[in-house]
Amino acid sequence: MRMGCVSACPACVLLTVLLPLQSAVVAAPLDVIALDGAFRRVTAPSLWPGFEPRRIPRAIFDGTDTWLFGHPNPPQGFAEVPQLSDTRRFSGRWKDITANSSIPIEGVPTATWLLRSDSTVGIEKLATGLVHECFHVFQRANHPAWHGNEVELFTYPVEDPAVLAGRRRESEALRRALAAAGVGTTRRWAAAALEARRERHGRLSKGARDYERGTELNEGLASYVEWRAGGRGGACAQPAAQLGAEAIREWAYRSGCLMARVLDRLAPGWQHALESGVEPSLDELLDEKLGSPKAPPLALSDEERQAIESQAKNDVGAIETDRARAREGFLAKPGPRVIIVSETEPLQAEGFDPLNARRLAVGEVLHGRFLKLGNTAGHLSVLDAPSLTLAAGTRPLFSGVRSVEIHPTVPLRIERSVDGRLRIVGGGLELDFQRARSEQDPGGVIRVLVGK
Repeated sequence: MRMGCVSACPACVLLTVLLPLQSAVVAAPLDVIALDGAFRRVTAPSLWPGFEPRRIPRAIFDGTDTWLFGHPNPPQGFAEVPQLSDTRRFSGRWKDITANSSIPIEGVPTATWLLRSDSTVGIEKLATGLVHECFHVFQRANHPAWHGNEVELFTYPVEDPAVLAGRRRESEALRRALAAAGVGTTRRWAAAALEARRERHGRLSKGARDYERGTELNEGLASYVEWRAGGRGGACAQPAAQLGAEAIREWAYRSGCLMARVLDRLAPGWQHALESGVEPSLDELLDEKLGSPKAPPLALSDEERQAIESQAKNDVGAIETDRARAREGFLAKPGPRVIIVSETEPLQAEGFDPLNARRLAVGEVLHGRFLKLGNTAGHLSVLDAPSLTLAAGTRPLFSGVRSVEIHPTVPLRIERSVDGRLRIVGGGLELDFQRARSEQDPGGVIRVLVGK
């Protein structure tokens, strides 16, 4: 999901998931009106049964103002825009818009988009990305089970080279299925992809398998709808260089979209099977559409398999070195830092960015962009600044956090009240805790103790 989406939350883990921001050049607020016009153009054809993106409210921050389109009950502070009956504008960034995502605004699910000014993504491409976010709103209303449990992200066996090699064989088979000249060859390469998946799934836990399948339904299908709207490439284009061993979520975007495109070729109208109330995984649906008896799968050559397996072993072998380098780079980063330790009650994960979160040493997770933690004493959030969490229990992040180190980007404002309340704001950090105290050492490190 190109810029950033909020994933549907698993029942056992209620949290906000933000994905990385994609940037775009926006010269003036009027470009937002042009973006909405492009959005209306790319949504003219039917993209998915029952999906009506123009009926879904959209909130866009252009770097100066927040624009709200098609919302039935705009919040106070959103002013009417002359000659645009369904458009409102708010001066500044609306407080809950932190990513390309979806959020409730006045209780109404709303797709959100952040425009940036540091790259050159075209307006039509931005419009198809907004379609992606609108489809997430549709999914959550109609298919709440379409999600992966993000807890599995930190226990997935990325260190197993056979799993990585199997993933890459499957991806190559799907790529060849789409490149095939005839439907018969497409079927045989699709069968090869499913064969590679069955072999790989034999090495995975049920939780890991479910994570792949749920993310393929959630992000893979949103990427597919974006692709159909004209956003060719992106997550639906097989990368020339295979994704890394730890890029499980990114891979599921692509595998889900690629399977959807193969289904287009083999079984036009397959989407209605999912909308009819039958909700298999995409690989199960593809297997069903291959028919019976199934054509024998094609196979990669021995040389191709050996090359994939050799590269997978090399890539997995480099994981620990890369993790150590990432950890050292974080700890050596110059500038201000804040270390928060919860002495009595672990902090709980309320939000994080799974595409910018990496498991490091035992219990440690490095967060590159977004993190939100809290307990009964208060909350903290970090946006666009790196942070490192240390688990309070056996599972990284999801067994609670004992401590977190944050590297804010600018000097901080520290406010203390007589009742022991502590607030720290600045550089992407917002911290607000009762029963907390802080101290600053000669090196400038701010240490916050929560719970005493």
